[in-house]
Amino acid sequence: ERDQFVLDGQNFTVRAGCVHYFRVHPDLWEDRLARIAALGLNAVQTYVPWNYHQAWNASSLGPARVDLDSPSRDLPRFLRLAHGLGLRVVLR
Repeated sequence: ERDQFVLDGQNFTVRAGCVHYFRVHPDLWEDRLARIAALGLNAVQTYVPWNYHQAWNASSLGPARVDLDSPSRDLPRFLRLAHGLGLRVVLR
């Protein structure tokens, strides 16, 4: 029992596929996530490449802001799509 994940009071086995959302066109995210769900997996695993999301301010040579909402960087949309398909997310 101690080597098992527990979710909502029940033992839970993570069966995840991996999708690097930043390497897939956003128009294809839902399809790729649906394929993971169709395989019987219950989770998707991805990591967040912060250098991809970090906008740089050329005048100050430093970070300006984190971009999480332009179409190809819309991480919240990717997470909502996964949730809508019943997938848990392992976010690294």
